[in-house]
Parts: sequence; structure tokens; C-alpha cells
Amino acid sequence: MKLRRFLLSVLAVSLCRGTLAGQDLAPVKPFAHWREVKPGPPVPFAPPAVERVELPNGMVLFLLPDHELPLIECSILLRFGDVFEPDDKLGLAAICAETMRSGGSASMPGDELDAYLEDRAATLRIGLGLDSGSASLSCLKEDFDDLLKAFVEILRKPVFPEEKLELALTRARTEIAKRNDNPSSILRREFDKALYEKKGGKPSPYARHPEYATLNAVDREALRAFHAAHFRPNRFILGVSGDFDAPGMLAKLKAAFDDWPSGDGKPPEPPKAEVRSQPGVYLVDRPHLNQTTFAMGHGIDVRRDAPDYPAIRVMNEVLSGGLAGRFFTEIRTRKGLAYSVRGYARVQYEREGDFSCYCMTRNEQALDAVAAVRGEVERLKSGGVTAEELVAAKESLLNAYVFNYDDPGKILDAMQACEMHGYPLDFDRTLFAALQKVSAEDVNRVAAKYLAPEKFTLMIVGNRAAYGAGMEALGKVETVDVAIPAPAPVPMVIDPEREKRGKALLEAALKAAGGVEALSKVKTLRADLQLQHGMLKLRATMQARVPDIVRVDVAGPFGPLTQIMGGAEAWQASGSWVKPIEPKEALENMRALTQTDLGILLVLAQGKEGFNVQGLDPVREDGRVLEGVMLEAAPFGRVRLYFDDAARRLVKMRYLPEGATRIAEKTFSEHRAYGALTLARRIEDGNPKARVRMVELDAVELNPDLVDGLFAKPERAAAPLPPLKP
Repeated sequence: MKLRRFLLSVLAVSLCRGTLAGQDLAPVKPFAHWREVKPGPPVPFAPPAVERVELPNGMVLFLLPDHELPLIECSILLRFGDVFEPDDKLGLAAICAETMRSGGSASMPGDELDAYLEDRAATLRIGLGLDSGSASLSCLKEDFDDLLKAFVEILRKPVFPEEKLELALTRARTEIAKRNDNPSSILRREFDKALYEKKGGKPSPYARHPEYATLNAVDREALRAFHAAHFRPNRFILGVSGDFDAPGMLAKLKAAFDDWPSGDGKPPEPPKAEVRSQPGVYLVDRPHLNQTTFAMGHGIDVRRDAPDYPAIRVMNEVLSGGLAGRFFTEIRTRKGLAYSVRGYARVQYEREGDFSCYCMTRNEQALDAVAAVRGEVERLKSGGVTAEELVAAKESLLNAYVFNYDDPGKILDAMQACEMHGYPLDFDRTLFAALQKVSAEDVNRVAAKYLAPEKFTLMIVGNRAAYGAGMEALGKVETVDVAIPAPAPVPMVIDPEREKRGKALLEAALKAAGGVEALSKVKTLRADLQLQHGMLKLRATMQARVPDIVRVDVAGPFGPLTQIMGGAEAWQASGSWVKPIEPKEALENMRALTQTDLGILLVLAQGKEGFNVQGLDPVREDGRVLEGVMLEAAPFGRVRLYFDDAARRLVKMRYLPEGATRIAEKTFSEHRAYGALTLARRIEDGNPKARVRMVELDAVELNPDLVDGLFAKPERAAAPLPPLKP
């Protein structure tokens, strides 16, 4: 299927090239100067007709047949987004959408769906943004009926598997951990916070961002509640284009969606956006930066259906229309004050917008760049535009207009946006006509009316020390703290039914490993190991007094190494060099040793540590069904354990390494008997920061006699003991 789709694309390109090659094109005399180019009339704008249908449940459909290729593109505009999240669960909307897609449905789990789509060269996506989202399906015509069924089932009845939720949360936490790595992302986030007014001390819904604490409150119940509240057909606007006949496609979509009830009432109105129009200067001080990024702007209370909107579009083009805009020609090219600079009025469909400017420059010229950007805005406000600028801006907008609608998907996107915001479906045609009529007086009027540089909120991200005393000329500067609040431990939520199921699975796992009686009798042990450390494979002996005192002797590449942990002190020896191990490092090392099948099973069987357990939903991985539990105990932290469905042997463990935000995975394989116990011979650790990535268990001796002083401070490192006899 992939090959067929690729060949169709190649054929289309080849036909186009053949057509052009067959034409007898007249030679064109080169121009001596770009001003010799005489623009022609605007390209005619005439998008094809689109059929609109509204179902009884309130869902709106747009149908646009296109028989050029045997493909079907189906996209749903979702009339909700992040702004509807509760303050204490920020991040919920995006995680809901991600987990719907990655988790799939009961009949088509996410991993199976991935394989199914890949085999058919198809895509299925779901995503939510600030105040809207999308769900899309793209496939070959012959696969559409089957994939439409899967698409609707995922939208209507997602299963939200715990494993996929955990992965989504991990990705979201990683984004928080890295959000201060990029100055531009800091600028966008903090500028929005400064620009949008707070209400009752709370940030605007249009300027909120997830934190570790809000992600900690996102669980399956929150996902189900958000889905039930918002994924309703009266909040869907579906557009479908491709190789189909309209009556047949309409019948399929009615059959797929018509019996889905819309729920109670109309979709809720999005919250009001109030944009700041008061001056202020804010600084995010980043001493390590040699560049500055800044933004300045203020609110403008105007919508896209206002009579002034066409003139504002032309004003934007004059100010920041690519290489010909004033910002580029004056600030970047002539004055050399910016790497990049842009500015425009962001006019929204239904809510208040803003006029904002953005710039990146060197620290040494940052204040000059601030003055230059402000100066260009003031010059446009007071001096207006020239006749030449007006002609160039209008021609640029009008001639580029057709490229906004050069494929069916773009046409449907425009229709869906108009439908969502209550605009006439021919809004773009009327806007095109209105742009043609914009005069210099119109542009000058809106510039004078809407631009107010004296009200700019200015946000700077850079090195304050590089600005010197010049900062004082900006007025009072408020320093912005962008430190990320540390994540707090999340208590495990205990569900009695899941706890019962989890304990039953652990009992079966203990029995499969040799039984509680055999495990509880283990007081000391010795194990012969092979450790994969980087490119080296090292022989080692581990001796332990259960449950928490361990000695490891390793045959290192430059001589023996010894570590002793778990007592009042921890020691490390290399040759005759002996030093204490820091308590944090010793704790991490002990946790790594305990996060093994033997370590976990010994803790559970000994019964000396309290633990929490919750049964997880079964998952299908690597062609087999795995039963899982979430387990929490002091020696090894909180982990997810997965056992094979038949033998109840531990095969996978997922855990969060100390100080990390990304889940790591250990795999356990090649289970075999070691005396009375059955354990994995091979353990592989997927944590990229793990010093030992693989452990092979050669032999185990249970309850050996350990020599006196074995766990005391060593005088020097000792080599591993001779291997145990088979």
C-alpha cells in the first residue's frame, strides 16, 4: 500500500513535468533591476463549491469531492481546548487527546492501531490546542470504510489505558523540565502571562501552563470526565475531501455519527479574553545568554468581521510583510539591529486580540533594538504609509491569497473555521474583495486608531548585566522568576478492587518464583554476575545480608573494584584507594540492586516493608498479554511490574529514575532455576544514565556462610570470588 501511494505521487509529478516539457515557452529577457518587474492583476480567487449538511445531533459536515487521487482526507474541527481545563488540572486536554490516540479503543488497542495504519499507509491523529483541536484520518479510498469505523470508535469510546496515560504524563513532565532551555519559549510563555489580564489573582485561561502539580492531578477519571463533557458531536465540524461521490459519503457519515447523542445543551462559550493595555517592563534575567529576545505589545479590541480588518491586514503587511516590510528593511537590513524581527496585529474571530512585536538581537544592541522597533511603530502610527508601500502590500496579499486555498484541505479548513465562529461561509471571498478596496487613508486610519506604543507591555529575556545603566531609560523594570516548581510526591490512590487484584497477581508471582516460604528463608545470598558497563563486560561477585546490606566485588579493567553499601557507612575501594560513598549515591546504588526480580520478591516475601499495590489493566506487548501491578515500597520506590500471562514470571519493570522525568524500562528474560528459586538470568536496563545496562546471573547460592568483617570498611579492593560450581 505504501508503494502504491508513493507511485501515485510520482506519477502525478511526472505528468506535470511532461506537460510543461511539451510547451513551447518563449524566452524571457532578464531584468536589470527588480523595479522593472511590472506586477499583473491579482490571481482570480474562486474556490470550488462545498456541500454543507447538519445532522440532527448538531454535527456539521462539509463535503468536497476531489477525484485527482484515490485518497480520502477526513478532518474534524473540535470546538474546545485547553481553555476549558480546570485550574488544578492544566495539561488535561492535551493528555486526553494524546491518550485517546495512543490507547485506542477496546476493539482496536493503540499498538494494534499503529500497525494497522502503517500497513495501509494511513494516518490517524487527535490533538487539542488552546481553544480548539482536530481529529483527522487520511487513507486510501479502499480502506476508508474500515478505518472510519475505528476512527469513530476511538472518538466515542476511548479506553485510556494506564500505561499510555503514564507515557503521556512523562512526556508532559519532560516538557516542563525543559521549558526554560530555549529563550524563545520563555519569551512566548512569559509575554502571554504579562499580556493577558489576571482575574481574581488567577492567570487568564489564555496564558496558563501546566505544572508538575497540575499534571499530578490528571488520572483516568479526569480523562473520562473531560472526554464525556466535551467529545460530543454538536462540538464537531467535519470536513471530508477526496475520491468519493457526495451522496454515498453522506450516507456513510450519517451511519457513523447519527446515533451519537449530542448531550445536554449547547456547547459552552469560551472564556472571555482580556488583553492588557497598560505599559510595563519585565525582564527574565539569563546571565549565560549572549543574545536577547524581547516582545512588546498591547490589546486591540477588534474582531475579524469588523470593517477595519481588511485595512489592518494591509497595515500588517506594510510593517512586517517579509523582506519588503519596514521591520526587515529598516531594523534588520539598514540598521543591522536584529537577527529576526516581526510585528503584527493578531486579530481573532471572537475574542479580543493584540498587537505584538518580536525581536532577537545581540545583548550589546538590545536596547537600541527596543527603541528601533518602538520607533517604527510610532512612525507608522503618525506618518502612515506611502503609495508605493500600499500597492506592494496589497499585491502581496492578493496574489498570495490563492495559495491559501490551493488544495481541498485548506478550503475545508477555512469553511470549518467560519462555521465554528459563526461567520458567513463566504467570508474569505468578501474579505478578498474588501482587500482590493483598501486605500492609503484606510491604512493610516487603523494605524492611528489601534497602534499605541505608549501602552506597550515589554518582556525581555537576556543578560541584564550586558545592558548597563541603559535599562533605567525603560522605566521601572520588574524581574520575572521562571524557576520551575519542584514536583511533589504523588500519593498512590488505592482502589480496593484493584488492590485485591494486584495482591492476587503478586501471590501468583511469588509462587512462580519458588514460593513465599522459600523466599522468606533467604537470609544471606551470593551471586556470580556478568555486568555490561559501557563496552566492557565485567565479572562480579555480589554477597548480601538480606534485606539491605550488600557487597559487590568487580574485576575492573584496571584492577579490582569493591563497593559496600547498606550499613551505617558505605565504602568504595579501587586498589588500595578507599573512600566513603555519598549517602545519596549509596541509596541510588542500593535501589538499583533492589529493583530486580530477586530484590523485589525478597522484599515482598520477607514482609518487613509495608507496600502499596494496585492491579493494572492487561496490555498486549511483543505479541503477548501482560498482567501488571503498580507497586510502591521504600526500598525500590514506585514501579510498574508486568508478568507474562501464563507463567506469572516478571518480564518488565517500568520506573522513574531518581531526578529524571522520563520513564525507564527494565526487561527480565531467560528465566531459569537457581536452587529453589526461578529468576531471570538476563536483566537489561533501558535507562540511558544507568552505569550498568545489562546484568547476567551466572549462579546463585542461598544462605551461604559469610565471613566476619565482610561488610566493614575494606583496606583495599578485592577481586571477585572464584565462580560457584554448577
